[in-house]
Amino acid sequence: MTHVAQQGAGRRAGSRRGPKKRSLPNKRVLVLSLAITLCVVAWGYLVYAAIDFGSTARGGESRAWGFLALACVGAAACLFAGMILVGRLLRAAGIITDPASMPTQVPRLVSNIPAPLQEADGHATNGHETGWPAATEQTAPLPVVPAARQQGGKRAAR
Repeated sequence: MTHVAQQGAGRRAGSRRGPKKRSLPNKRVLVLSLAITLCVVAWGYLVYAAIDFGSTARGGESRAWGFLALACVGAAACLFAGMILVGRLLRAAGIITDPASMPTQVPRLVSNIPAPLQEADGHATNGHETGWPAATEQTAPLPVVPAARQQGGKRAAR
């Protein structure tokens, strides 16, 4: 006697996904974006003012040279502050990572250079000051030449 399995028995009913979370924009990203926009607008205005003060100063107005210098310094400061804010925005958005959070230990690279030859008393052999053996044709590293690739990509080789 065989038993007939019920329809849907042993299967999961319903969706496996949870309810969609309504993601609000990151407030820090919004504030940084607004600050960058203000810096760029201020930079543009100060560059325009510097051009205007420069043309006025060349026309004979001596006080305009001071305003020209102030506008140039202000424009440079706005541009510098904007670039710093762009870096902070990229870090806040998760596009780049904070350099302080990176590991400080540098991975050890494998090298094909032989270790210095040491005698029993700890001095280097072969009379070299550095302690490295003299390179010969057998010990000199050979350059690595990459293999030639076929033209046309993966599908063309089939």
